Amino acid sequence: MVESKFEKIKKSLFGLWDSQEIAPHSKAKSSSKFLDIKCPRCGKTQVVFGKASTKVKCKDCNMLLIKTTGGKAKMKAPVKKVYGI
Repeated sequence: MVESKFEKIKKSLFGLWDSQEIAPHSKAKSSSKFLDIKCPRCGKTQVVFGKASTKVKCKDCNMLLIKTTGGKAKMKAPVKKVYGI
């Protein structure tokens, strides 16, 4: 079998892997999502991260919308839309 110039370069960069041995990368699914939440007091909608690490308050009325936990954030306001499904 005659090696092409590309195959020689690939072997020198990636070791002795053959093109059949290199597995295609699988796309990992993320459980992280962005959410549209609506403030129950003033009705303003905000986009927030579902795993927020800080408290999120409404920009207009300063009401607490998201409380932090160890992982997923606890929602204190209704979720209107989920992005990143």
